[in-house]
Amino acid sequence: DGGDSTVHDSNGNALCLFPSYGACGLHNLGNTCYANSGWQCMSYLPLLRSYLLSGQFKISGDLNKDNPLGTGGRLLEEFSDLLRLMWSGKYGSRAPQKFRNFIGKCRPQYSGADQQDAQELLNDMIDMLHEDGNRVRKKPYVEALEDKWVERTNLPRVGHEAWRRFLRRNRSAISDLAMGQVYNRVTCPVCNHSSKNFDPFNMLSLPFPTVAEVIFQCTVVRRATAVNCPGTLLRVGRKHHPKQKQVITGDSSPPSKQLVFEQYIIPMSRLADMGDLKMKLQNVSGIPANRFRVCKKEDIVTGCGEGDNISTLSYTRVSALPDKDGPCVKLIQQSSMDDITSPMIAEIVAFEL
Repeated sequence: DGGDSTVHDSNGNALCLFPSYGACGLHNLGNTCYANSGWQCMSYLPLLRSYLLSGQFKISGDLNKDNPLGTGGRLLEEFSDLLRLMWSGKYGSRAPQKFRNFIGKCRPQYSGADQQDAQELLNDMIDMLHEDGNRVRKKPYVEALEDKWVERTNLPRVGHEAWRRFLRRNRSAISDLAMGQVYNRVTCPVCNHSSKNFDPFNMLSLPFPTVAEVIFQCTVVRRATAVNCPGTLLRVGRKHHPKQKQVITGDSSPPSKQLVFEQYIIPMSRLADMGDLKMKLQNVSGIPANRFRVCKKEDIVTGCGEGDNISTLSYTRVSALPDKDGPCVKLIQQSSMDDITSPMIAEIVAFEL
């Protein structure tokens, strides 16, 4: 009948009619989509999820209620309770009201209805879970690595010692599963002194890979004229003697009206459109942009015949590209997606109309 057939419990949570462990959505409690996405990501870390669902942090004595840098172990317990509901197979969606209220008490910036940064939330969550499960009850004072020792020691040895010192104050399931260290080198532009060290991290910010530009290998085909085809096209009224040699004067390198075919390499921004491409062709060839018909060039190889009489046929197919506005990156298809950060190269043919 087109109505909503979802079954809800007395608290408004959608029941899962077809049990599927982990397929549980989280209700938006007023601009909490950033938090829901972060919690869902953490729930799909297999080893961390198993650690929390099994209650191993209680069995092994990892729960640290005396750590002033944590939440007294409460966040670790509350998040494990939320995961048990999400992975129980009973609910299709759930309102994480209790957990959201608690994390709002720990970090007031998440208690309101304002949109927050999901990465900042994840960073805070990982840090609090780490401190709530830190096996080091009394953190000793650990000296930093000396610059002179770092300079004369090979890098793997420095990294091993930096991580050993870090673990003297930080040992938890989070440090085992979701922490590492990154090598930093800072050089003073004035005295050229270089400082090397390893810094711990719980996440790395990686940019989305994008194609900076599209490179067009363009063949410009000029209209046949008496200048570039003197043997076949002559100006009206001009006397032509068959034995007279045609003399080409001036520079015949591109761009030149004496040539029929010219080839150019044209880099374009991936956001540039067909109009920008034609203007670039106008600038390099001297042909007005409105007199171009741009086509895509494709080398086609096909096989024909049967049995032992199979032959290979290769030819070049030229298909017209639309003149509609749109990014140049949409005009071509990348043959390989192995490195999508490298420039895309496409062969095109531009006919002078």
